[in-house]
Amino acid sequence: MKLHLLTLLTLINSIVFSQITSSEIKGNVLDINNNIIPGAHITVLHAPTGRKQQAITNNQGHFFIPQLKPGGPYSISIQFIGFAEHKTNNFYLKLGETMVFDAVLEEEVTKLNGVDIIVNSNDLFSTKRKGTETNIGAQEIAKLPTINRSLQDMTRNSPQASGNSYVGSNYRYNNLSIDGVANNDAFGFQEPGVGAGGSTAAGSPGALAGTQPISLDAVAEIQVATSPYDVKLGNFTGGSLNVVTKSGTNKLGGTVYRFLRNNATTGRAPFEKREKIESFYNSQTGVSIGGAIKTNKLFYFFIIIYIGLIIIGGAVFGG
Repeated sequence: MKLHLLTLLTLINSIVFSQITSSEIKGNVLDINNNIIPGAHITVLHAPTGRKQQAITNNQGHFFIPQLKPGGPYSISIQFIGFAEHKTNNFYLKLGETMVFDAVLEEEVTKLNGVDIIVNSNDLFSTKRKGTETNIGAQEIAKLPTINRSLQDMTRNSPQASGNSYVGSNYRYNNLSIDGVANNDAFGFQEPGVGAGGSTAAGSPGALAGTQPISLDAVAEIQVATSPYDVKLGNFTGGSLNVVTKSGTNKLGGTVYRFLRNNATTGRAPFEKREKIESFYNSQTGVSIGGAIKTNKLFYFFIIIYIGLIIIGGAVFGG
């Protein structure tokens, strides 16, 4: 009995502190006289994968579509008998975002494309206000410069970030989750200052070796939250680093890269004597590919990384 109770409490704790890995859309459908339209049919299409999710407005004219993949582009279609179909294309969803989509439909006999989106920018208590968050999507990751292809090179774009510290808290108070699974330095093996190879303390597995818990090529979006109002985010007092990974699409595509570092690009520590500097050559080569096994149904994504390290003047040679 005690064992069953302990297992149940562990599961509850895992559910409470699980991180968000999807997005949502909610809204209301009204006519031009602000009358609710129950029974309207809503279809949301994720263009890269062809995935469709549907909903019907309830008696209050409200609809809610959860578990949407972050990113896009998306298209949304609203249909109801006697009214013109509404279709909006090429919009994107941020990780953890609940997009509010309120639409006004006009009768089809009056105007075929009579649809307006209601936007109230003066609403102080808008549901769009979710606290202090920064989202870095795949397009931003591809364009932003990176020194060592690390997550920290991306999360530093948060105004609240100072290295791996957020809002003045120690990095150990952060919570890094990848696809909803925590990847923290639970046992405190990470050095508090500067790690091996000149890497900044990250509080994540592999930080002492100067490695990352996940390749940057596999990251679809990063969300940095410091003071969210969402009860689904927890287990941190510094920053919540929520990462979701890529998946294949209907279009075949991939990436190839090579990343090089040596002592000339890294420099030396303050007060280090020049004759004691060890030369090293660090290279990283990666290949990723994604596509569809069955269109609109089954997808694949693979990534292969090779890391080579040579230290001249030391006792370690690896590859």
